[in-house]
Amino acid sequence: MSWRALMGGSSTPEPYPHNSHNPQNPDSGDIGNTGDGVSRLEALDSGDIGITGDGVSESVRTLARQKLATVCRELGADLAGALDWYKDDSEDLAAMPLETVHLIVSDAIRQKMIPRAVPADPTPEEPPPRAPGPLDGLGLLPEDWTFVQACTQGRPDRDRLLTEYAARWREASAAEPVPHKRDNRGRKAANSWLMEATDR
Repeated sequence: MSWRALMGGSSTPEPYPHNSHNPQNPDSGDIGNTGDGVSRLEALDSGDIGITGDGVSESVRTLARQKLATVCRELGADLAGALDWYKDDSEDLAAMPLETVHLIVSDAIRQKMIPRAVPADPTPEEPPPRAPGPLDGLGLLPEDWTFVQACTQGRPDRDRLLTEYAARWREASAAEPVPHKRDNRGRKAANSWLMEATDR
Protein backbone atom coordinates (compact mmCIF):
# COMPACT_ATOMS: atom_id res chain seq x y z
CA MET A 1 0.00 0.00 0.00
CA SER A 2 1.39 3.40 -0.90
CA TRP A 3 1.00 6.74 0.81
CA ARG A 4 -1.53 7.77 -1.86
CA ALA A 5 -3.85 4.93 -0.84
CA LEU A 6 -3.52 5.90 2.82
CA MET A 7 -4.46 9.47 2.07
CA GLY A 8 -7.66 8.31 0.39
CA GLY A 9 -6.46 8.35 -3.18
CA SER A 10 -5.78 5.63 -5.66
CA SER A 11 -2.60 3.60 -5.32
CA THR A 12 -1.94 4.26 -9.00
CA PRO A 13 -1.59 7.76 -10.38
CA GLU A 14 -4.40 9.30 -12.39
CA PRO A 15 -3.76 9.31 -16.15
CA TYR A 16 -2.13 12.50 -17.37
CA PRO A 17 -3.37 13.37 -20.85
CA HIS A 18 -0.37 15.61 -21.43
CA ASN A 19 2.09 12.79 -20.64
CA SER A 20 3.14 11.26 -23.96
CA HIS A 21 4.69 8.33 -22.11
CA ASN A 22 1.33 7.46 -20.51
CA PRO A 23 0.67 3.71 -20.85
CA GLN A 24 -3.07 4.49 -20.80
CA ASN A 25 -2.65 6.62 -23.91
CA PRO A 26 -0.84 4.25 -26.31
CA ASP A 27 -1.98 6.08 -29.43
CA SER A 28 0.29 9.05 -28.81
CA GLY A 29 2.96 7.59 -31.07
CA ASP A 30 5.70 9.58 -29.32
CA ILE A 31 7.93 8.00 -26.71
CA GLY A 32 8.76 11.30 -25.14
CA ASN A 33 11.25 14.08 -25.32
CA THR A 34 13.99 14.96 -22.84
CA GLY A 35 13.27 18.66 -23.21
CA ASP A 36 16.19 19.56 -25.44
CA GLY A 37 14.77 18.15 -28.69
CA VAL A 38 16.28 14.70 -28.17
CA SER A 39 13.88 11.78 -27.94
CA ARG A 40 14.09 9.47 -24.93
CA LEU A 41 15.02 6.60 -27.23
CA GLU A 42 18.00 8.53 -28.61
CA ALA A 43 19.01 9.60 -25.11
CA LEU A 44 18.80 6.02 -23.88
CA ASP A 45 20.94 4.83 -26.78
CA SER A 46 23.54 7.50 -26.08
CA GLY A 47 23.49 6.97 -22.30
CA ASP A 48 22.59 10.60 -21.58
CA ILE A 49 19.84 9.82 -19.09
CA GLY A 50 19.65 7.03 -16.55
CA ILE A 51 16.29 5.34 -16.85
CA THR A 52 15.75 2.14 -14.91
CA GLY A 53 13.25 -0.57 -15.77
CA ASP A 54 10.36 1.30 -14.13
CA GLY A 55 10.93 4.52 -16.05
CA VAL A 56 12.32 6.58 -13.14
CA SER A 57 15.68 8.24 -13.75
CA GLU A 58 18.51 7.88 -11.25
CA SER A 59 18.60 11.65 -10.73
CA VAL A 60 14.93 11.55 -9.65
CA ARG A 61 15.64 8.60 -7.33
CA THR A 62 18.63 10.43 -5.85
CA LEU A 63 16.62 13.60 -5.26
CA ALA A 64 13.82 11.61 -3.58
CA ARG A 65 16.38 9.75 -1.44
CA GLN A 66 18.05 13.04 -0.41
CA LYS A 67 14.71 14.52 0.63
CA LEU A 68 13.80 11.39 2.61
CA ALA A 69 17.24 11.32 4.25
CA THR A 70 16.92 14.96 5.32
CA VAL A 71 13.41 14.49 6.71
CA CYS A 72 14.27 11.18 8.44
CA ARG A 73 17.29 12.80 10.10
CA GLU A 74 15.13 15.70 11.34
CA LEU A 75 12.34 13.43 12.60
CA GLY A 76 14.50 10.59 13.93
CA ALA A 77 12.93 8.09 11.50
CA ASP A 78 14.55 4.97 10.08
CA LEU A 79 15.77 5.84 6.58
CA ALA A 80 15.69 2.22 5.37
CA GLY A 81 12.07 1.90 6.50
CA ALA A 82 11.13 5.15 4.76
CA LEU A 83 12.87 4.14 1.54
CA ASP A 84 11.09 0.81 1.61
CA TRP A 85 7.74 2.46 2.31
CA TYR A 86 8.11 5.02 -0.50
CA LYS A 87 10.01 2.86 -3.01
CA ASP A 88 7.35 3.27 -5.71
CA ASP A 89 6.87 7.01 -5.19
CA SER A 90 10.27 8.45 -6.18
CA GLU A 91 8.85 10.75 -8.84
CA ASP A 92 6.19 12.15 -6.51
CA LEU A 93 8.63 12.71 -3.64
CA ALA A 94 11.18 14.38 -5.89
CA ALA A 95 8.53 16.81 -7.15
CA MET A 96 7.17 17.69 -3.69
CA PRO A 97 8.48 20.55 -1.57
CA LEU A 98 10.53 19.41 1.43
CA GLU A 99 7.84 20.66 3.83
CA THR A 100 5.28 18.33 2.24
CA VAL A 101 7.64 15.36 2.45
CA HIS A 102 8.18 16.29 6.10
CA LEU A 103 4.42 16.19 6.76
CA ILE A 104 3.94 12.90 4.93
CA VAL A 105 6.82 11.15 6.73
CA SER A 106 5.79 12.50 10.14
CA ASP A 107 2.27 11.19 9.54
CA ALA A 108 3.65 7.76 8.55
CA ILE A 109 5.74 7.71 11.75
CA ARG A 110 2.72 8.64 13.83
CA GLN A 111 0.78 5.77 12.25
CA LYS A 112 3.76 3.45 12.90
CA MET A 113 4.31 2.69 9.22
CA ILE A 114 7.87 3.93 9.40
CA PRO A 115 9.84 2.96 12.51
CA ARG A 116 11.91 5.32 14.59
CA ALA A 117 15.65 5.18 14.00
CA VAL A 118 17.69 3.10 16.40
CA PRO A 119 21.07 4.57 17.32
CA ALA A 120 23.81 2.56 15.66
CA ASP A 121 26.03 2.49 18.70
CA PRO A 122 24.18 3.32 21.90
CA THR A 123 26.65 4.44 24.50
CA PRO A 124 26.18 2.77 27.86
CA GLU A 125 25.72 5.04 30.82
CA GLU A 126 28.76 5.48 32.97
CA PRO A 127 28.30 4.36 36.57
CA PRO A 128 28.55 7.18 39.10
CA PRO A 129 32.02 7.61 40.57
CA ARG A 130 32.60 5.73 43.82
CA ALA A 131 33.84 7.37 46.96
CA PRO A 132 37.36 6.33 48.00
CA GLY A 133 37.39 3.35 50.31
CA PRO A 134 38.94 -0.01 51.14
CA LEU A 135 38.15 -1.45 47.68
CA ASP A 136 40.41 1.01 45.85
CA GLY A 137 43.12 -0.70 43.81
CA LEU A 138 41.15 -3.92 43.29
CA GLY A 139 40.25 -4.96 39.74
CA LEU A 140 36.53 -4.65 40.40
CA LEU A 141 34.19 -5.05 37.47
CA PRO A 142 30.87 -3.15 37.46
CA GLU A 143 29.16 -6.46 38.30
CA ASP A 144 31.46 -6.92 41.32
CA TRP A 145 30.59 -3.48 42.61
CA THR A 146 26.87 -4.16 42.13
CA PHE A 147 27.21 -7.43 44.06
CA VAL A 148 29.17 -5.80 46.91
CA GLN A 149 26.61 -2.98 47.12
CA ALA A 150 23.71 -5.45 47.24
CA CYS A 151 25.36 -7.43 50.04
CA THR A 152 26.53 -4.54 52.22
CA GLN A 153 24.11 -1.64 51.64
CA GLY A 154 22.47 -0.48 54.86
CA ARG A 155 24.37 -2.87 57.12
CA PRO A 156 25.87 -1.44 60.32
CA ASP A 157 29.06 -3.49 59.82
CA ARG A 158 29.55 -2.37 56.20
CA ASP A 159 33.03 -0.85 56.73
CA ARG A 160 34.28 -4.04 58.39
CA LEU A 161 32.83 -6.18 55.56
CA LEU A 162 34.46 -4.04 52.86
CA THR A 163 37.83 -4.10 54.62
CA GLU A 164 37.69 -7.90 54.99
CA TYR A 165 36.50 -8.25 51.35
CA ALA A 166 39.55 -6.34 50.13
CA ALA A 167 41.88 -8.39 52.39
CA ARG A 168 40.44 -11.70 51.06
CA TRP A 169 40.78 -10.47 47.48
CA ARG A 170 44.42 -9.41 47.92
CA GLU A 171 45.36 -12.59 49.81
CA ALA A 172 43.91 -14.94 47.13
CA SER A 173 45.29 -12.79 44.33
CA ALA A 174 48.82 -12.88 45.79
CA ALA A 175 48.66 -16.69 46.02
CA GLU A 176 48.01 -17.08 42.27
CA PRO A 177 51.28 -17.64 40.36
CA VAL A 178 49.86 -16.81 36.90
CA PRO A 179 49.59 -13.00 36.55
CA HIS A 180 46.54 -12.86 34.23
CA LYS A 181 44.54 -15.11 36.59
CA ARG A 182 45.13 -13.09 39.76
CA ASP A 183 42.07 -10.84 39.59
CA ASN A 184 39.74 -13.76 38.95
CA ARG A 185 41.20 -15.75 41.85
CA GLY A 186 40.83 -12.74 44.17
CA ARG A 187 37.30 -12.04 42.91
CA LYS A 188 36.14 -15.61 43.50
CA ALA A 189 37.59 -15.79 47.01
CA ALA A 190 36.25 -12.39 48.09
CA ASN A 191 32.77 -12.88 46.58
CA SER A 192 32.45 -16.37 48.08
CA TRP A 193 33.45 -15.05 51.51
CA LEU A 194 31.01 -12.11 51.26
CA MET A 195 28.11 -14.39 50.31
CA GLU A 196 28.76 -16.56 53.39
CA ALA A 197 29.33 -13.60 55.72
CA THR A 198 26.10 -11.88 54.70
CA ASP A 199 23.97 -15.02 54.20
CA ARG A 200 23.20 -14.14 50.58
